Amino acid sequence: MIKRVFLAIDLVLFFQMVLYEKMNGAQTLMWALILLFLPGIGTVLYIFFGSSLPTRWGRSRKAHAPVLTTTMDNNATLYAGWETTRPQLLQDIEKAQYSIHMSFYSFADDEEGKQWLNALCDAAQRGVKVRILCDAFGSLHTSIRFFRPLIEKGGEAHKIRAWPTQYRYHRKMIIIDGETAWMGSMNIGNKYIDGHPVKTPWRDTQVRIQGSAAKEMEKMFWYDWRCAVEPHAQNDHDISAEHTGHTKVSILYSGAGAHPDEIHNTWLDLINGAQKSLILQSPYLVPDDALLAALQSAARRGVQVTVMLPGISSGPHIQPFTDENAVSLTNCGANILLYPGYLHAKTLCQDEAIACIGSVNLDVRSMKLDEENCAMIEDSLFVRQFMKQFQNDAEICALFDPKKAQKNTFGTRMIRFLYALV
Repeated sequence: MIKRVFLAIDLVLFFQMVLYEKMNGAQTLMWALILLFLPGIGTVLYIFFGSSLPTRWGRSRKAHAPVLTTTMDNNATLYAGWETTRPQLLQDIEKAQYSIHMSFYSFADDEEGKQWLNALCDAAQRGVKVRILCDAFGSLHTSIRFFRPLIEKGGEAHKIRAWPTQYRYHRKMIIIDGETAWMGSMNIGNKYIDGHPVKTPWRDTQVRIQGSAAKEMEKMFWYDWRCAVEPHAQNDHDISAEHTGHTKVSILYSGAGAHPDEIHNTWLDLINGAQKSLILQSPYLVPDDALLAALQSAARRGVQVTVMLPGISSGPHIQPFTDENAVSLTNCGANILLYPGYLHAKTLCQDEAIACIGSVNLDVRSMKLDEENCAMIEDSLFVRQFMKQFQNDAEICALFDPKKAQKNTFGTRMIRFLYALV
């Protein structure tokens, strides 16, 4: 009787998967086989790790996803490394007058986290409205009690997605007074400032934007806030100001809740449209088939493709995939560089004309599942700054040696099979 009930549930889930899920044929086939041969267990696995409908429907019922526009009146500055980012960001927080909105995957309860919490408490003490969103899994060891001093001063802090699910809140941004915004690969915690026992030195890359693009990022933050906290919340400081910048910035965001393929498709267009060069930085090199094929094709047609990866292993569960794809790209003529430390930056630069800085990794989960953001910047001065930093990084990198690539084992191939399900 119980088996029949699960089979009936699985049949409903199968039709839901075919009609509503955005899966390719291989994913649909594999999940169908799991539901068929593992009734009950397969049902639970699919609900928590296969279906995106609970997330998409939940967010769509609570808030309408905003359409963000490209703005032309910005100033953008690149910050590479926490040692340069930290002083300027703290200075911006100290100057805040109305609001500070923060989104992080990880906000750690440690010495570094407490220093940032103190700075935010000082801002709240002088009347600035502070709101924090962080991922429940990324901030697993940080209790909401950690934020109590801020909450007592009128601030707010919330975790997103505390239940078991594969969809993570991976955005990383700070918006101050709706006028100054930061976006990049940063998180808050000791390990991100060379406090990690293995992955050190740790290197992030951020962009500081002043201009109307900050308002577009604020729209994204309020969408997330309405979905996670209060469906009818309104921006309490929606005042437009004139800006004197001339940098073109497009703010992109993606996730299961809205615009699931926006960043993926934009990067795919940039890769396919490259004429001279492509530069990418990522801690992982596990893209989906479309992105990998586009990179291979670009290298074969003569585009100078350079991918910079960490010289320190990302972990035994993911490094063999990264190395396998690095070998594949090397065979097509791409250059793979290994940074002497843990490179956590997530960047792309096409033809030394367009640069993307954000939270999105070059891996299928990040591109297809997680809530991500990215700033696409078209400005010759900013791109020159990006290229100078990249060249400085490249000078201290080692060239990837395919002979030293980690080999896939049965265990890692099983992980690859599970990756193929998402």
